[in-house]
Amino acid sequence: MVKKLTIKTWTSTGILLAVCLVLAIFPLYRYLPSALALLQKKPPLLNESQSNIYGISALGIVMLIICIAIFIKQLSDPVSKRVNRFLAEHPETNMAQLDQEFFSAEKIGTMWIGNHRTFSHDMRSVVVENAEIVRVYMYEERERRTTNYYVCLELKNGKTERVKNSYYDISKILELYRKHPDIQVADL
Repeated sequence: MVKKLTIKTWTSTGILLAVCLVLAIFPLYRYLPSALALLQKKPPLLNESQSNIYGISALGIVMLIICIAIFIKQLSDPVSKRVNRFLAEHPETNMAQLDQEFFSAEKIGTMWIGNHRTFSHDMRSVVVENAEIVRVYMYEERERRTTNYYVCLELKNGKTERVKNSYYDISKILELYRKHPDIQVADL
């Protein structure tokens, strides 16, 4: 379970990391030597203005810093650490039970919904006890020309877990939660 969720986490983050790296490497490769030459009071290697050379080099450095920050965030709070936190909060549960529940759970979109627990690499806690879920509803967020759809799980402790899914998967997810009498499920 941990291995599969870790792979899903890195796969979803990998695209963002790749884009950030491309946006960092190209400007740094092309403009950084000229910026370093200008800093040493030598003529630039490119026939462009100083502001272009410094600005595009700075943009490359910023993108590289963003890429490093994303990478460090992924390494500092891995899936295994979040699962261990869940196990510490729920001493009656062990890893074998989590694995068994995960592999018997129904996968819909980015979520695995079992009889007792819900799993997703997009949730902060990765694992949520279904008994801790009070309400499930859909939330839609518009960004320019696209709309993102989220399944929101309101928990007894007052926190809300949001998991991004496709619009077509949300109705199936809500139907699975309707099987639990203690969970209030909002209509679409």
